[in-house]
Amino acid sequence: MLMQLTIVVPDEQARQLGLGREELEKLVTRPLQQVPNLAFLEEVTEFLGKGPQPKEIVAFHGSEKSQQRARELLDKNRTGTLTPEEEAELDGIESANHLFALIKARAWQHVSAAS
Repeated sequence: MLMQLTIVVPDEQARQLGLGREELEKLVTRPLQQVPNLAFLEEVTEFLGKGPQPKEIVAFHGSEKSQQRARELLDKNRTGTLTPEEEAELDGIESANHLFALIKARAWQHVSAAS
């Protein structure tokens, strides 16, 4: 099965996030399937699949286990001891994080508009 995701980000919003068009395209199109068992991505897709409201999206955080794994990989990256597989995993986590930050930014606009 194939899942398709279309994200529209206004140029002004991308600039506010500090991302240029090329960075955004690279971020969104980077093949996450190269990263086996990316727990955070599974958590995000499970969460979004439930159709959360904008307030719930803004409040969402990965599990403690996912956050701990990211911290471990970042620590290993700082010490230069990442394996190629761990580097790919860290890249995948960073991509998923950036993508979800964009989704949260859009949701925040809806929360602010409703207030």
